[in-house]
Amino acid sequence: MRILILGTSNSIIYPGWVYGLRQSLPDATIENMSIGASPGIQFSVNLEKTNFADYDFVFFDSIPNDQTYHDQNLIHYDAKNTAFFHQITFEIIKRIASETKLIVLCIEEQAYFNCNSEFYNNRIAFARNANAYFVDTKPLINTFVKANGINPDIIYDYHPSHPDRCIMNIIGNSIGEHLSALSDDNFIPLPTKKQNPFSYWWPTDQYPQKLYTNSLVSDIYTILGDGNNIRFNDAKLLIGFYINITKTNCIMDLFFNNQRVFSIALNYAHADNIVKIFVPIPESLLVDEIRIRPATNENVDYHGLGSRKEPHPEENTTIAVTGFTFCHPELLDTTPFLFQKSEIINQFDCEKLQKKLEQDFNKNSQHKKIFLIKPNTGADIIQKNIFFDKNVKTENKTLALFSYNESILCYNTVDNLFQPFKLDKIGLPDIYVVNIASLGNNKIKFFIKICNNIFYVDPFHSHDGIINYECHYDRLLFKKDDAHLCADNNNVVTITHGNWEHLQLFQVGCIVN
Repeated sequence: MRILILGTSNSIIYPGWVYGLRQSLPDATIENMSIGASPGIQFSVNLEKTNFADYDFVFFDSIPNDQTYHDQNLIHYDAKNTAFFHQITFEIIKRIASETKLIVLCIEEQAYFNCNSEFYNNRIAFARNANAYFVDTKPLINTFVKANGINPDIIYDYHPSHPDRCIMNIIGNSIGEHLSALSDDNFIPLPTKKQNPFSYWWPTDQYPQKLYTNSLVSDIYTILGDGNNIRFNDAKLLIGFYINITKTNCIMDLFFNNQRVFSIALNYAHADNIVKIFVPIPESLLVDEIRIRPATNENVDYHGLGSRKEPHPEENTTIAVTGFTFCHPELLDTTPFLFQKSEIINQFDCEKLQKKLEQDFNKNSQHKKIFLIKPNTGADIIQKNIFFDKNVKTENKTLALFSYNESILCYNTVDNLFQPFKLDKIGLPDIYVVNIASLGNNKIKFFIKICNNIFYVDPFHSHDGIINYECHYDRLLFKKDDAHLCADNNNVVTITHGNWEHLQLFQVGCIVN
């Protein structure tokens, strides 16, 4: 089975739904093209670069980022622009669904958890009218929360667009369990125009280029500096473009017929890594040239997401840019996309997968074993727990420490080692869950229970067994003097001295007994 994911940071972060999907489909080939902090219209690029028919399923996840750009008015969302971006999104969805089975995934921001946003309403309409499956995570999360007595106020991560990662992992796992059955469904594509309504500009030898790559992305960028410009062959409606923000610090001016029509502040701090985002542009801007100049504190039409309001003049004027995307409105499907009716559509149940997931969660949520607990910002995590939230029912639950991929910190009494184990390994002889005793003032001790007897264990082998900890968002760094307890990328517990930022910290949660 081949699967493609076009999503937000929810489709990237550990140990979220994609990792649950991978766990339940170990033999599947899953290609993840997700980009965080960017709206869904970015995936218009894939209409040129991707043959969707090569995949058995494509997931499309963009609602929380679309909501963010809309609610914060980041791209001047008036009624005209909103309709235009919805139309572009529908074009993407319809094109994918004409070539393979598409699953439109709804993950809403925390503000919309108890109601349906505009983007929810149009996205389920798009799915219905493109013969795509629609999966809404909200009722699944709600079922899990109620079954396990979790306070709904703490089911989102420190980021309001990120539901609890372990709950999302369980959802992804459940989706994977049902995909094989969906593979047997007849694929009923809607007829669609094959002419792509989008065109693109990619880096050429005319400009300096550089390849930036990491474990998620690999792209060639054009590198421009102060006074540099790019002229396009003719004027088109510019949708947006990709930048590597760690190599971008400038103002970009958009021109048409030598007249400046729009200015964008893209003031980011220099770093050695790659952070790719899509910069969307308001509708109805004909553009035939872009020019680069130094960042200033002048008023501009638009600040890129996360762009600094005050520039740092000591940093060079530069931009790493790729994938300018233009729209040809005359090629967009003019058929009303909200209320199409046809026999083909009526034959397709877009909520078939949703119904199966809800049945699964209604039946099994009390047997889903893990959930994490989010602390209040600035709170002493350990002391507040009993953990953290008085509304969490603590009976029949074991407090535990989690690294990524649902691994639980355990102590192996045979080898005298701290090791992460998956839940199915808990209960094996000589493997015991590491628990916490709070001493106050950010000091704790680790202990294990054997036949109701408590034994203190110390990874640092200190004389007093006392361990200090620091809170980093919702994760904990355990330390003793200059030594730090972490897990590496292979999920092996390690003690490091000095730099620990590249390692995995631990998160506190409960195991339902």
